[in-house]
Amino acid sequence: MWLLRTDCPALKYFTTPPPKYAILSHVWGSGEQSFQDLQSLHQSPVVRSSSDQWARVSPKIRDCC
Repeated sequence: MWLLRTDCPALKYFTTPPPKYAILSHVWGSGEQSFQDLQSLHQSPVVRSSSDQWARVSPKIRDCC
């Protein structure tokens, strides 16, 4: 299960669900950041700090976190 962290815009994989998590229902529109976009952002050599990560995610993702 992939979950979005709330302290930084990064995805984390869990083999079993953590004790507490929230599920937000959302329909993705065209042009919005996808799961794959967030994965590639985290793996990008250009992104060096968490402030760089926050600057590169959409306002919708930032507000969700």
